[in-house]
Amino acid sequence: QNKKHVNLIKRILRDVFDCDNVPVKSFVIMANPKAIIRK
Repeated sequence: QNKKHVNLIKRILRDVFDCDNVPVKSFVIMANPKAIIRK
């Protein structure tokens, strides 16, 4: 499910920002503070 979530974020980033170079991990951490605790 995590991979599906990341793929969804990647697709949104590609659509919204038209950019595939955004670091997905930092985006996930910004969007989900619990990710910081998990890592």
